[in-house]
Amino acid sequence: MQPYLTRYQLKRIRKLVSVFTPALSKAFSFGALLSLLVIFVPNSALLFSAETKSLPNVEGAQSSTSKLGLIKEIVVSGNRKIEKDAIIAKIKSKAGDTASRTMIADDIRSIHSLGYFDDISVDYTAGVLAYTVKERPTIVKIEFDGNDQISSSDLKDVIKIKDYAILDINKVKEDISLIQKHYEDKGFYLARVSYETRPAPSNNPDEVILTYKVSDFDKVRIKKITFINNK
Repeated sequence: MQPYLTRYQLKRIRKLVSVFTPALSKAFSFGALLSLLVIFVPNSALLFSAETKSLPNVEGAQSSTSKLGLIKEIVVSGNRKIEKDAIIAKIKSKAGDTASRTMIADDIRSIHSLGYFDDISVDYTAGVLAYTVKERPTIVKIEFDGNDQISSSDLKDVIKIKDYAILDINKVKEDISLIQKHYEDKGFYLARVSYETRPAPSNNPDEVILTYKVSDFDKVRIKKITFINNK
């Protein structure tokens, strides 16, 4: 294999990969596709052949490497707050099925869509398909700091996250936008909002305190309006 790839070769790789794994072509960036060739096509040099007859070999290689074996048992570990049955219900892989990398990738996406986990790993050994999850912490308290112009009770009514919710940074950022807009609606256009989390006093690693930090400044006031060239 050449150490560097020409534009034609790169274009052909994408085209051929899309033939036998169209889902990968849509789901991953081109750089990621090149990496995935190592997983799905051990003899990736076949992709550089300009002859169509190479395709059956590639498909055979992909098929042989994507199938892992019979699933005898599915186990879940690392979950403390979320029930195992809730996780199992989200995945497609079942005992008695043949494990495949494609199905496992779908399972990981489905579990992640629950919104409760920071990390999900999978291991398949001797027929046992094991999912290990790392749960996101619980917000045991929500605080506001620096909000001199608007009360904490007022801001708490604005945000959507409540005490004892699972920490979801995307939802925290949505709340920041809501707080920012609330300040702007009241004339505090210079207000800025950020957040921080810290461990709860219980020292339980699964519990945190969420603090919205506000720099609200004074209201923006219009002192003078001047019209230029108003003929």
